Amino acid sequence: MKKTTRTGILILITGLLYSSTLFATEYKVAVRAHHGIKAAFELWQSTTELLTREFPEHTFTLVPILSLNELTQRTAKNEFDFILTNPSSFVEIQHRYGAKPLVTLNNKRANTAQDGFGSVIFVHANNTDILSIKKLKNKTLMAVSEPAFGGWRVAWLEMMEQGFDPYKELKSLLFAKSKTQPEVVFAVRD
Repeated sequence: MKKTTRTGILILITGLLYSSTLFATEYKVAVRAHHGIKAAFELWQSTTELLTREFPEHTFTLVPILSLNELTQRTAKNEFDFILTNPSSFVEIQHRYGAKPLVTLNNKRANTAQDGFGSVIFVHANNTDILSIKKLKNKTLMAVSEPAFGGWRVAWLEMMEQGFDPYKELKSLLFAKSKTQPEVVFAVRD
């Protein structure tokens, strides 16, 4: 079992133990599948299976969602009982629909908890003209999706803080049809 999955299990179980009594028989756990549906199942399916074993009178079903817009829309319809998503997405869902934070997942890199988050703006290796945000003027930029935290919003904030409005100054702003990071990488590569 991956370390990240074990950490997720501990976080969810701890959160459930400290939350109110479980009333339903089935609980749907939505996860933001930013690396794809298959990867989300590989990472989180064992967590929902463990929860079902630990709470045998209840069933926990994993619902991976690629699109943050879909996650938000389905949340509006009360389709989920628990949601694992990025901080920006959660704040939006909290503001719009009154979601309450239960637990926070603190990601680790090199066995150290991280307290920052970022985006990467990159160009093809053969492109030596774009070396700063200002050099993006009249260029085409692709991002994951408008509500994507690391895949757009963090970079957008950095651009705005540097006096560059991508919605006005880019030649074109594209978003990945798949809403995944690999599509952006392959588009730049190709």
